[in-house]
Amino acid sequence: MIALIFLRRLNFSAHAKKITAGVVVRDSKVYQMTKDGFMFLVMGFTGKRAAAVKEAYINAFNQMAEQLTKKPAAEPLSYRIMTVIENGQAIDSKMIPNDAFIISKSRLAQLFNEPNLFSVDELLTISSSVNKTIAEIAKLQDMRLKQMKKQ
Repeated sequence: MIALIFLRRLNFSAHAKKITAGVVVRDSKVYQMTKDGFMFLVMGFTGKRAAAVKEAYINAFNQMAEQLTKKPAAEPLSYRIMTVIENGQAIDSKMIPNDAFIISKSRLAQLFNEPNLFSVDELLTISSSVNKTIAEIAKLQDMRLKQMKKQ
């Protein structure tokens, strides 16, 4: 009983509000309630609309409970961090995938000659990307040459 009274005080409050109807002014009771108070009230209602609200509430509660009980994705046992250092100071750090590597441009061509470093599918993907970029550069160069000839 005490808990019910406490619940009501926390979630419901009655106030008097002046209402004007024509020339008549009178006090009217106005109730304010929290969302918890609203749900407490709705749980006592019946009918299709009340059932829809109750069902949505139950579904939201179940979804929240599922999120709380889900095990977080396991952290990798090992990970790699790349740190950028300039003038002896670390200016950036980030996790990088285990299959990532960093290489200078001058060494890139040599890298493709190393046996078994890339699969055939990876090489085809790289080749396609390179060919597409070369075609875009060639189109830009062609457009520049045509513009220069017009001048």
